[in-house]
Amino acid sequence: MPFDPFDTEVCAALLLDPGGTVLRAGTGCRAILQVEPGSIAGSALLDHIPGEHADRLRKGLGNVAAGAPSANVRTRWRRPGSEPDVVVRLERVEEGVFAIVEDVSERAAVMTSSSQMATLVDFAADAWFVHDMEGRIRDANPWAASSLGYTREEMLALCVADFEATIKPGRMDGVWNRMEIGKPISVTGRHRRKDGSEFPVSVRLGLFETADGEVLMLAICHDITELKATEERLAALNEHLEEEVARRTEQVRHALAERQAIVDNLADGLVACDLGGHVQVANPAANALLGLALDPGAAVASLPAPLLEAIGIAQGERRVVDVQLELPKGRVAQGIVSPIQEDDRVSGTVALVRDVTLEREVDRMKTDFIATVSHELRTPLTSVLGFAKLTRAKVDQKLAVYVPEDDRKAQRALGQIQKNLEIIVSEGERLTALINDVLDISKMEAGRMEWRFEMLDLGALAERAAAATSALFQGDIPLRVDVEPGLPDVRADSDRILQVMINLLSNAAKFTQRGSVDLRVRRSGAGVEVAVADTGRGIDPDLHASVFDKFKQVGDTLTDKPQGTGLGLPICAQIVAAHGSTITLQSELGQGACFAFALTAGGEVDEPVDELPETRLKPLRAARTDGYVLVVDDDPNLRELLHQQLTDRGFQVRLAANGYEAIGMARAEPPAVIVLDVMMPVISGFDVATVLKADPTTAAVPILILSIVRDEERGYRIGVDRYFTKPADADQLADTVRDLLAGEAESP
Repeated sequence: MPFDPFDTEVCAALLLDPGGTVLRAGTGCRAILQVEPGSIAGSALLDHIPGEHADRLRKGLGNVAAGAPSANVRTRWRRPGSEPDVVVRLERVEEGVFAIVEDVSERAAVMTSSSQMATLVDFAADAWFVHDMEGRIRDANPWAASSLGYTREEMLALCVADFEATIKPGRMDGVWNRMEIGKPISVTGRHRRKDGSEFPVSVRLGLFETADGEVLMLAICHDITELKATEERLAALNEHLEEEVARRTEQVRHALAERQAIVDNLADGLVACDLGGHVQVANPAANALLGLALDPGAAVASLPAPLLEAIGIAQGERRVVDVQLELPKGRVAQGIVSPIQEDDRVSGTVALVRDVTLEREVDRMKTDFIATVSHELRTPLTSVLGFAKLTRAKVDQKLAVYVPEDDRKAQRALGQIQKNLEIIVSEGERLTALINDVLDISKMEAGRMEWRFEMLDLGALAERAAAATSALFQGDIPLRVDVEPGLPDVRADSDRILQVMINLLSNAAKFTQRGSVDLRVRRSGAGVEVAVADTGRGIDPDLHASVFDKFKQVGDTLTDKPQGTGLGLPICAQIVAAHGSTITLQSELGQGACFAFALTAGGEVDEPVDELPETRLKPLRAARTDGYVLVVDDDPNLRELLHQQLTDRGFQVRLAANGYEAIGMARAEPPAVIVLDVMMPVISGFDVATVLKADPTTAAVPILILSIVRDEERGYRIGVDRYFTKPADADQLADTVRDLLAGEAESP
């Protein structure tokens, strides 16, 4: 009985007219497409295809109508609740167009029941063949034959063992025994082509029973050569990744061990804490200094109270905090607490604790020595200055009258003697002022200054200061005094506050070439503010923090003649600090300067404070330049020298005047290399390097120390990359910076 594809449920067979209208539908439409054959007849095939997928089928129908023998179209079928993927196979026949719709979203394990269904098998996208229990091929589709290099006739003469490389002849029963009809299995194997070459395949096997009761095997084979190659590449890649991960892990382990060694061998104590109040790292020096036994995970509550307070400020305000600590056995330590910032958030803090007991003792000894020497110098200097003045008076009053006016030679000699005496007196007075300033600041630093506080009128005191400095303002620079009426009295030491006013007015006169100087006394909040403003050359904002340093003068000392001792402003700052206040500075280059301080009106002030208040630097705006060299030195002349040396050799250079400024700039925009001085006020270069190396944001930045201090061992323990002593050869310094930029320099 001939095979009728319209009378089987194995496939969904359709007969179409050239326009795509369904003329006849097979019974398989019910099982495969879930549509009754009678309901689909007379409808357009395109009506059953979703709109976005209809173009491909429309094109396939057009190709067959135009003369193409067949066409295969991958599309989707519209049915209630789903749109399965289907392959529509079109073939021209005498009656019109013969179509078979195959649901490829879930291939059937068994698609045929006998060799009479070859027409359906020919439409398969993979290699299909049917064999009996002995492995003899009963049927095969064209792709099965061509993929192995045979004709279909040659294929029908083969057994499975002739091309299946993984199954030995006569061993097919092992496969059959593991299977049941209607329960397909999937296996992998290798097929051998006619030319002897092999390729991997995945095979879907299914048993089915023919109408005659014979059980046959249907095999659907798919070439997985590319899949195997991909798996091999992935396996090789995975092996490489595992090796790379192992290598990187070893690098990280080595780096952590190296960093831990650096931390453990730091001479200064280091304590790192998280935001949860637990210690993450505490090196042996920290435990020894603080007299604790801090282990990772310990509560920070065991730390000294001042250090805990500094940690809270550093975390909350995101800034470096300086703190003084009392250590066991009467020792003193300086702590520097810095926030650890990651991705614009604070993840913890790191605190450096340094024993400064010896430094404080040396500083005290230095102060005592300066005071002693100053006192020893004062006695002979007083005699010299007194006799010089006496001699000058005798010459003017007694000798000058006996020198004939017409004796030019004698008159020249007299004039020279008078000039020399004026120089002696002038220089003696200048030296006396220097000694007085040194004694004052030594007393203040040692806490030996005597203060006489009383209620006084700052307005009246300002008038006295103006009168005392009137000789400085007799030229083209007027002094304007502006005192607000009705000001309240303040409690202060009148002599010392007068000293501050006179010093500020003297400085304003020195540095003002044109314009005016204003002395203003006004009410400010709950107190009275004194301000001295000038129209002089102004002060660079980068130097504001250093103008209160001892012996520091604004300007280039190589070209500008010093105009004082460099102690005036530090003394003023100490005096004002003893009154519970601070001196503020507002100035820009070319726009003059204004120094001001405020005292509390009436009432009682706290006990005098003998040290300068902590300098709080304003954060700097980060520049948008990559790859720059950050030069850190408190000496402006050396900064300028290094700037010119490095700039002339092609580097981009930025400057920092102190350690705090350098830390802020490096965190805002990490530089490529840091050239760092050691001896700087407030925070040394060693402490700056330690803070930067402990911060993940700046830990990788190379640091080159350039200092008069010869302590290379300490520098390399901290983790610096190069150590130079001043003076350094400019070319050698530039070559080392260049190597560090290229990542080529190695620490000795």
